[in-house]
Amino acid sequence: MLIYTESDREPTVMKDGTSCPNAGGPRAFMLDSATTVRSTPKLLEVAPLRSHRFTCRPGKPCSVVVTGYGLQESDHVTILPADGSCPPEDLGQAVQEQVISSKRQIRTSSKTTYDYSVRPQNEQTIMTVFDLKPLDEGKYIVCYATSRSTRGEDPVAKDFHYKAGEIGKDVMRSHNTSWNLATDNASQSM
Repeated sequence: MLIYTESDREPTVMKDGTSCPNAGGPRAFMLDSATTVRSTPKLLEVAPLRSHRFTCRPGKPCSVVVTGYGLQESDHVTILPADGSCPPEDLGQAVQEQVISSKRQIRTSSKTTYDYSVRPQNEQTIMTVFDLKPLDEGKYIVCYATSRSTRGEDPVAKDFHYKAGEIGKDVMRSHNTSWNLATDNASQSM
């Protein structure tokens, strides 16, 4: 377990095999930057905050945007068939190139409302963007590896233990946000 008390400093390493999940590689945690004097500080896992639902047009390049706490431009995803699981046994199961690194982030002046009562960013919402090569029609899962938990090293299969979401036209039945990344505009669809 890696504990970051300041985002750019070296983490404190805690070794406690009894309270950590068994699957996957190391995990990183940060102190909640939104806690106040009257509240108890929260230790939050650096990870995507929810499983997203993405859609890509078959045969066309697309981008997926992941929101989470402590995510960085240097994070990675791997794309697996829908019957795969995070973390994969090996990166040979990946649909595209084995590891896709982020090239950019979107920073907005608004705050995102999360599923629980933490505000990971005080002033803005940060979303990590991954540009994917064209996919064949079908369903896929997106497994995520944070660069904070790998301490900047290239991730291996066990580091992709977060399921960041699903890709496929049939998963888009519920309310979702679609991103037109060419203009950085968000539009709501039902």
